[in-house]
Amino acid sequence: MVAPVPNPLTILTELFAKLHDKNFRIAVPGFYDDVAKLGSAERRALNALPWKKKDFERAVGAPGYVGEKGFSIVEQLWTRPTLELNGIWAATRAKAPKTVIPSKAYAKFSTRLVPNQDPQKIAKMVEKHVRKTLAEHSYLQIRASQLWQTLGCAI
Repeated sequence: MVAPVPNPLTILTELFAKLHDKNFRIAVPGFYDDVAKLGSAERRALNALPWKKKDFERAVGAPGYVGEKGFSIVEQLWTRPTLELNGIWAATRAKAPKTVIPSKAYAKFSTRLVPNQDPQKIAKMVEKHVRKTLAEHSYLQIRASQLWQTLGCAI
């Protein structure tokens, strides 16, 4: 059964699922516009670094690897911007039963920017996209931190 009011956690998780496309590219219009293109010499140099995929896999311990198609793991780590969900949590009234739909949901996400990307410009693009993508009957409060270039989101 669906509750008569929207669940902020459901809304927030659906929102974040839409921030990347099926090829793991950031879906925010304009996000990549100022990213410098890698030249073939740069790509060769990066991929010739003394770096071993097996060592990376062992250190990271992830069950698999995904990422922006068309770029090696080294290129993704060193030259590509990211937009990542860092945390998500919800709040209910202090004495409410745990099965009550939370009244608010929060998320923290960050961007890793690369040369030529302007933090203020990207923050505005991301906020515009999030507001456009946000479900009906929701409200959004975003707090941007220039120090870490992170954006926090509460629904």
